[in-house]
Amino acid sequence: MKQFGGKILRNFLVLLFSSYYFLMVALNYSYIENRFSPLKIFNLSKITALEKETYIGTYPNQEDIQMLKNKKHIKRIISFLNPNIPIARELDHAERDYCKKAHIELINIPNFSPYNIGEFSALLELLSDNTPTYIHAYFYGNALKIIHQRLQNRELQNH
Repeated sequence: MKQFGGKILRNFLVLLFSSYYFLMVALNYSYIENRFSPLKIFNLSKITALEKETYIGTYPNQEDIQMLKNKKHIKRIISFLNPNIPIARELDHAERDYCKKAHIELINIPNFSPYNIGEFSALLELLSDNTPTYIHAYFYGNALKIIHQRLQNRELQNH
């Protein structure tokens, strides 16, 4: 019985995300993303303060970017979306438009690995200028959790 329930849930999620992608491609992307994003439907949006001037979280839609600019004074967004993946390409294009309108610098680092010392050091170098920055992937996944932990550990070592 457990397997049957798992199959139903999996098929439902595949249908949901497939429908979502179809609507994004067939209709106005921004309209669909702002109203029917799975992050909004399942309340998965998350923004966490890491350290002074640095925040981390999920993919920001246009409203989120305006909020980050107006309330958190964000001037730079670092995205880990991979624009070579079709749905991420659409998200990347939309985010570029949102950031351009908000006069926020957007840096895309596809395939970022927090386990790679060189890549993590490059991220720290970007953050060292204290520019208010928001870092995100689509979901608040493992890479962001690891970055969060490593930055917290670094801050504890500095005290």
